[in-house]
Amino acid sequence: MSSLMEDLDELMMPYRCKFDKAFAPNEWFEFYDWMNKTYGRGNWDIEKNVARFKREEDLTLFILRWL
Repeated sequence: MSSLMEDLDELMMPYRCKFDKAFAPNEWFEFYDWMNKTYGRGNWDIEKNVARFKREEDLTLFILRWL
């Protein structure tokens, strides 16, 4: 059974894909900066090797560029 917060998270970021990249700490900074500029703050998240987006077109763009 999922928690309320997990259910809300599913609603806020419904589009997701696996993201398995090994970055050095400075590369993560550059990556987060690029993601914020490309998709906007709060429109994406990466946790536990899963990239999540609010909009389907953002997920599609991400997949085309990164995977």
